[in-house]
Amino acid sequence: MDFRDGCFILPIKDYTKPLNCITFPVCHVISHLPVIIIVKQVDPLMPFKTLKVNVMTQTDSGGDFAQQIALLNLVITTQITQNLAPYEVNASNYFYVMKVGKNPGISKSDFNNLVHLNHSTITRAINQLSKKGLIEQSIDPDDKRSTKLFLTDKGMRLNRGIEQYMQQLNRKLMDRLAPNSDETLAKLVKLRQSIESDHPEQEN
Repeated sequence: MDFRDGCFILPIKDYTKPLNCITFPVCHVISHLPVIIIVKQVDPLMPFKTLKVNVMTQTDSGGDFAQQIALLNLVITTQITQNLAPYEVNASNYFYVMKVGKNPGISKSDFNNLVHLNHSTITRAINQLSKKGLIEQSIDPDDKRSTKLFLTDKGMRLNRGIEQYMQQLNRKLMDRLAPNSDETLAKLVKLRQSIESDHPEQEN
């Protein structure tokens, strides 16, 4: 990898898919701070051979708090998705499996209130996990209009690995915020709740 004019020149070999621009998070090699890599085509005549990579670090943000929160979210969700791939879940749906595991037989309506997402997003995610054989949707025998959620045997087996990884990740993140990790987390939760109250989710 070559570095010129504030950009990395990255040779790409055997790349067969069209690529105009792609972003992904990494860790800065010197400061070890999160960065975003922005990859763009350099030579339109050789679109799959040489890519121009701009690096945006924390110091480029100009104190943009919202940008740093978005960047932190991107780094963490990417790490979660990569590490939970063997368990057939990602950063967008792993917590569905965990919450159903902790609340077997929970109704869909109660589950909606539990995860704080809009109805269509929840329904889509549950249906995807059902197709993968992780979650079972069962009609409530006492109320035919209600659907209950359970983990399948496969879901329970994979959930053990999911919970173990998330416990390790949460412990590592909290340790890095020590000694005020609990206070910092409480402030972030309060901030999220405040933003949600200003801009409530619209049900689809």
